[in-house]
Amino acid sequence: MITLGIETSCDETSVALFKNSATRTPADLRPGTILSNVVYSSLKEHRRFGGVVPEIASRAHVETILPCVRASLKKARITLKRIDLIAVTQGPGLMGSLLVGISAAKALSLALGKPLVGVDHVVAHVYSGCLSDPLLKFPFLGLVVSGGHTLMLRMDDPKNFLVLGQTADDAAGEAFDKVAKILGLGYPGGPEIDRLARGQNTARFFFSRPILSKDSLDFSFSGIKTAVYTTVLGLKKKHRLTPQVKKEVAAGFQEAVCDVLVKKAFAASQRHRLKAIVVGGGVSANSRLRAKMNATARRCGTQVVFPSAGLCQDNAAMVAALGWALYKEGKRDGLGLAGYPRFGQQSSGGGEMTESEKETGLSEDKNLLDVHQAAGILDISEKELWDLVHAHQVQTHNIAGAFLRFRTPDIEALKNRWRIERELFPKRERYFSHHNTVTRAEWFEKLADFWHFNDFYIICSLLILALLAVIISFQ
Repeated sequence: MITLGIETSCDETSVALFKNSATRTPADLRPGTILSNVVYSSLKEHRRFGGVVPEIASRAHVETILPCVRASLKKARITLKRIDLIAVTQGPGLMGSLLVGISAAKALSLALGKPLVGVDHVVAHVYSGCLSDPLLKFPFLGLVVSGGHTLMLRMDDPKNFLVLGQTADDAAGEAFDKVAKILGLGYPGGPEIDRLARGQNTARFFFSRPILSKDSLDFSFSGIKTAVYTTVLGLKKKHRLTPQVKKEVAAGFQEAVCDVLVKKAFAASQRHRLKAIVVGGGVSANSRLRAKMNATARRCGTQVVFPSAGLCQDNAAMVAALGWALYKEGKRDGLGLAGYPRFGQQSSGGGEMTESEKETGLSEDKNLLDVHQAAGILDISEKELWDLVHAHQVQTHNIAGAFLRFRTPDIEALKNRWRIERELFPKRERYFSHHNTVTRAEWFEKLADFWHFNDFYIICSLLILALLAVIISFQ
């Protein structure tokens, strides 16, 4: 069975062909064969901006997606007719970039008459370890460390996972990029700091290791970044920021980040009795992280799996491999497949579109919440829910997407903020919102009501007019 994988979540355009036995089960993690894995990076176009520019990334995907498909087929020496399955990154990522890949996957699925499976980018990074170690077995701990995500997952099978901990602020890769900028290094910062810190004294500049709390499995890296900034600022004022000092600062920072990652990962594996840890994402290529993880694994008797260097970056091989496993688990997506920008916004939608979906763009999937259900769970009226959606500028064609935005821990803060607004302005309405269109006559009528909703505003307005009249009379 040959799976074509497509990855366009950020600044890499990748297309891969992955071959596996049609009789294999997803529980059998022996790696299949990567027939081809073509990756084009638009990094050089972003480097001068010091980070990824979404518009540039999207345009690069549009220009390179078809050449990458052709190059991948040519390298594998097969034709499109031999493709059995299409797998594509559904999210998280830049929405413009994701849309390019999803659109290409849908077109191929429709033209070839082949099934389509959407894949989560973060879980695919964890699954990349399955391509590197044939002895790996479920369940295991997945540690994702990249520029956009830092989190730990308990992987019970390709379809079921549990988030054990995640970053409260900056991702590990993001902290590397920011510290590299503080030190005047290039972008991306991870490889630069790894190169600079190699063989340096890690003890001269000691940065605190944020553990958050004794039992917490969450991460925090913004404090380390700020500590580096303060240290560098002080060194600059004293004119002591020499090239050698830069190397030692980089080494101290890298050591702090790696210590936190190692400590949290092994604490999670011991707490959940997991015998294997799979590290994925761009930061998994860091030499110091690999050395510390392997050293700790030998002491603890835990198996640690790192993907090969080519599979650390965003790539379509991991997408194709996970797509195949999900397909064998029964996952199917149709032309209604949609992307999502943040991890945790996955939905079970994306199946074949109903007639109602084609007309309205709204999903009728039973697993998605409708307006009434979402309002009931939030303990507010349907009108209040829509007001929340529009007040906080939730861009969604599906109320489930809005609900996912509001069922986060800050839901109470959002609800309280909305209720405070209602108490302060009991008769005030949002006249200019796109869901409340009125005629000109109605608008003047509502405007008149608006001026009467609070006498204080009327008194203030009269006083201002009187003051202006006095000023004009004296002139």
